[in-house]
Amino acid sequence: SFYIYIYPALQKFQGGDFEGCLRMKIPISTDYEKKVSRSEFLKGQIKNGHVKILNAQSSAMLSSFAESNCLVYIPAETDFHHVGDSVECLLL
Repeated sequence: SFYIYIYPALQKFQGGDFEGCLRMKIPISTDYEKKVSRSEFLKGQIKNGHVKILNAQSSAMLSSFAESNCLVYIPAETDFHHVGDSVECLLL
């Protein structure tokens, strides 16, 4: 959430023009089923042209933060993604 909401605001307050992380559509490497009805930003890792949603998504799990190089945005209205579906990724 920091990269989505706070960091862009801090940059603007300091006179910068940061509009947010670069966003790209990248195919997902595994099936993913969302368990909640809200939008999610999940820690992911882009490798070999595909993105993998990492395990340990809790904010207390620092290992997945260390491994991630992107956030995968899953909209509220999307419940399931199949291997090869393109998902929106925010590059970190």
